[in-house]
Amino acid sequence: MRGIDTDICTQNYRAFLSFVLRVSFAETHQLGWDPTILRVVSDGQVQYDITVHPCCSDPLTYRTLALITDSGAFDLLGRGTRVWKAVRIVNGEETGAPVVLKDAWVDSDREREGDIHWRLLHSDYFEREHPELKEHFIAVEVHGDAMLMGSADCTPCSFRGPSNAHVRSKSQTHYRIVYSEIGESLRNITSLRTIF
Repeated sequence: MRGIDTDICTQNYRAFLSFVLRVSFAETHQLGWDPTILRVVSDGQVQYDITVHPCCSDPLTYRTLALITDSGAFDLLGRGTRVWKAVRIVNGEETGAPVVLKDAWVDSDREREGDIHWRLLHSDYFEREHPELKEHFIAVEVHGDAMLMGSADCTPCSFRGPSNAHVRSKSQTHYRIVYSEIGESLRNITSLRTIF
């Protein structure tokens, strides 16, 4: 074959075949499909039923009502954070007052936001010395790692250092936390008096 490097063709063929076989036999969650989020249409509006897996109790489902923010969801490197106004679903029916549901990817080796919140509010400082300060914290309703096939939804991440020689790997875990109160973002408030 004149003008064609057969080694390059063979490498490209093998890479392409490998890709096709991997995609063909992969589980849906391995292709990026999240079975813990279901798309539903209610009154012509697209919403999502999102399952939250608390560590020591049964999973809970929340239906999104409105997107609060997804400003961190489209960064190439980041947490992929989305925050929704949502309501709990029990037996297919909306139950209770609206809540805030935060969905993000966190470093696997870091303490979870809900655990930090609980530890802080149950510290001696808050319990004995200043219990009145608890009312200034938003209450956590439930939190936990997203679960796929019986284990936490994790993904490895690799980063190259400035010299491009050192590779540092870490993993991230898909995490969700539900707050029982809905606040207003400070960036939406125009009155300094209200902010202070």
